[in-house]
Amino acid sequence: MLDFIDRAVYRTNLRRLLDGSQKDVFTYSEVYDANPAVLLPHVRKDINHADPGRIGGNRDTLDFKLYFALKENLESTATLGAWQTIKNAALDVSDDGLHNGSAGVTFIQSHDVFKPYALESVAQAYTLMMPGNTVVYFNGREFGNRDFPKPGRTDALSVRDGSLLTRLIQARNTHGRGNYIERWDGTDGLFAFERQSSAIVLLSNRGDAGFDSRTLTQVGFAPGTLLVELTGNAADPRVNPDRGGRRDIPRSCASSVRTV
Repeated sequence: MLDFIDRAVYRTNLRRLLDGSQKDVFTYSEVYDANPAVLLPHVRKDINHADPGRIGGNRDTLDFKLYFALKENLESTATLGAWQTIKNAALDVSDDGLHNGSAGVTFIQSHDVFKPYALESVAQAYTLMMPGNTVVYFNGREFGNRDFPKPGRTDALSVRDGSLLTRLIQARNTHGRGNYIERWDGTDGLFAFERQSSAIVLLSNRGDAGFDSRTLTQVGFAPGTLLVELTGNAADPRVNPDRGGRRDIPRSCASSVRTV
């Protein structure tokens, strides 16, 4: 079936990339399994524009391996060892050992399940700022209020003054580039990674009251580079009360993205 899909859509997209080359049709499937040996055969990315007579594929599959890791470890706050389980769980790592977006379409919720966990915004920030393709689930209610499809994030589209999720999407669109580099290992409930020379992503699963500060000894930015907090958490009195916009990490913070 998948080979027939590849054949049907091959070279059918008339749109072009910025360099003038053809933009290939992208598809992905849903395979309800967390085993990379089951998921990876559904991934095919072998189109060779230099050999247009040979049919290739540009398809992927939903990353249930990461989905289950996120759900099990961010369903409640302060889960011990959460980031150690999450950070290498993606199907993306299973194919070549790298966080490079080469396999898997990540997601934290779908039409089949309700909002999955207490720290869903932390999970959404993680998937949005990692390399590769990701899905933000939204239910437009075109079929009215009913049990299926399940409700999605109501703030997934543009809202007045923006929302946490639309700010995260904007951060991905403007700064979700550069190689992945781990910057803080997450053993203390705080996890940080860099999209090299573009963004520092800081995530907390603690959830208790108080504030944390960490010094990252290595980053890809030139000395003196000004970093700007994009999520709005630093200035949000609900998650960072009485701090006057300081850049400490609130333990109840959904996410914090620091970028140039």
